[in-house]
Amino acid sequence: MIEVKSPATTYYEAQVQATEATVATINNLLDVQKQIMKRGVKYDGIDMLPFPFITVVGHEWSLHWIYHRDSRDGGRPKMDVIGPCSLGGTQDRTNAFKPMNSIQKLKTWMGSEYSGWVKRWYGWRDGSFGVNEVQDV
Repeated sequence: MIEVKSPATTYYEAQVQATEATVATINNLLDVQKQIMKRGVKYDGIDMLPFPFITVVGHEWSLHWIYHRDSRDGGRPKMDVIGPCSLGGTQDRTNAFKPMNSIQKLKTWMGSEYSGWVKRWYGWRDGSFGVNEVQDV
């Protein structure tokens, strides 16, 4: 998720909009997981990893992490946001490579460790769940 705003807007506005979209994504994933569990797939208790999102306000790029955690008192689950962590800026040619490099590293990590976690979290093991079955949920 990347939220882009003009320099005339505030960083806070970009963070709030990106957070809302990411929370909606997490809630959808939790709903899908509940449907998968209803089909008899064993849930092995893997905690939800944080979701990254990026805000861009003007030339400044920032990385944030949002994660879901269960409420200890039995109330509503909580969403926590960690960040911002500066990825650099695009105000000149030299600095423009810093955000691109960071995004490439994030992409590599999400394509390896993170995607493996997603498959385990949904119960996709050894072909036990086909893509068509998941889309029907």
